[in-house]
Parts: sequence; C-alpha cells; structure tokens
Amino acid sequence: TKTYDPAEMVFSWSPLFLEGVPLLYLPSIETGIYTDRGEPREGELFYVGKASQGDTNGAQPVTHAMREDRYALADALNHATLLRSFDPVSGMNYIAPLCGCPVLIVPTGERIEPNGFRERYLAECAEFPAQLDRFVELTQPVYA
Repeated sequence: TKTYDPAEMVFSWSPLFLEGVPLLYLPSIETGIYTDRGEPREGELFYVGKASQGDTNGAQPVTHAMREDRYALADALNHATLLRSFDPVSGMNYIAPLCGCPVLIVPTGERIEPNGFRERYLAECAEFPAQLDRFVELTQPVYA
C-alpha cells in the first residue's frame, strides 16, 4: 500500500487503487460505439494488455488493429462469446460487457457479466459532475 504525506491531497479514479480518498472518475468509454447490438456470437477472444499471456484456451487475440479501430473492436466484441482478459485492470474489461461480451479475468477467475453492466457503468459516469464539484471545492482553498 502506498502512503502519502498527510499534507498531500490525494484523489483516485477507482477504489480498486486507493480506498478512503475522494474519487474523480472521468468517463472515457464511448458508449454509443460500445453497445450490444444483439448479434450472433461465436468464438472467444483474449486480451493481454499490461499483463503476461497465459493459456488462451484457443481464443483469438484482440489485435492491435482492432484496438486502433473502435468500430472494429466493437464489432469483434459483439460477436465473441467471451473475452479472456489477462490484464485485471484494463478499460477493455469495461468495453467488452458494454458490447454484451462476458469477461473472464484470467489471473483472478473473476467474471464480469454483461447483464446490468451498462446501467451500472452509466450510473458511475453520472457521478462525475458531483465528483468534479467536490474536487473543485477541495482544491480551491489550496490556491486561494
């Protein structure tokens, strides 16, 4: 656990990284592109990200070309039955269930199901204006 000088003002974008500090999560996923189109699904994908690749269980990779083209990535995730993610802390783990694709976080065995995920994600996004107001409120005295 990282410790900070008590004089430091610390914020986190997720309680996964630092608990007990104010959150400031800037929504960045384009939910209009990454949406479940209800298309037929076949085959699995895997994503390595910042992690090391393990057993892919025959899944196909999320390629660099897919990641560069948001529409190609959305299309691939709209056709996959599962995303095996080797990176437990990645935006890909949010993008896939927004596209209706379940995620298996390989190192932990955690599963992220798409059912209800969009609603939860949009609720998190809706908290940003209040988080920003709180950030301004807390930081203004520092610069006054």
